[in-house]
Amino acid sequence: MSTITKDQQQAIAAFLATHELPAGLGSQEAACSIAAINLALTGELTDRIPDCMSKVIGEWIIRVQDSMPSTMRNSDEWKRLLPLAAGTGREHESERLKLILAWMWE
Repeated sequence: MSTITKDQQQAIAAFLATHELPAGLGSQEAACSIAAINLALTGELTDRIPDCMSKVIGEWIIRVQDSMPSTMRNSDEWKRLLPLAAGTGREHESERLKLILAWMWE
């Protein structure tokens, strides 16, 4: 179950469709993955993981997006996943962490 509305999810998708995603925080015109979500939801340029998103997933996004090539970070696939990540909530954090660690080390 998502912790954001369909309208919020669509607002994030619309923002991502018209903006580039740089490494690092960025700006109002080109914000990182997490900042883009915050700009779409609240208009605030910040890389603070929003309350509607899992902290584990948010931290993973920050680390991975700063390491990936621009073409991958700005791909349709990456931008399609970000609105879904925004609605993950804060339940099941220990299970998410286990999955990410297993993915990373196995």
